[in-house]
Amino acid sequence: MSDGSDKMTFHDLEPLISDADNMLDVLVNTLDKTGLTSNDVVLTDPDRELISFMVNVAVDMTQKVRKAYYAIEGKGPGDKIAETLVEFLEGPSSGRH
Repeated sequence: MSDGSDKMTFHDLEPLISDADNMLDVLVNTLDKTGLTSNDVVLTDPDRELISFMVNVAVDMTQKVRKAYYAIEGKGPGDKIAETLVEFLEGPSSGRH
């Protein structure tokens, strides 16, 4: 996409990753500010709605990054998950039976 084509490149992932990372920072800071990371906290309805909104936005952003990555990689998420699982299962003990 950076060269005017419809094909996304790894370079195009940078703003998606940065946006998702920034959203997660805002979410964590809000959790700290509301005291949600400590014990016995009761959230107000506006705080609960704001946190819910931020969580949903963060999830959407990370899903966009994932979709873009797999579009560049040329594989679907299931393919990569299957490969990772096989690599994990075979791991360093793949010589043993």
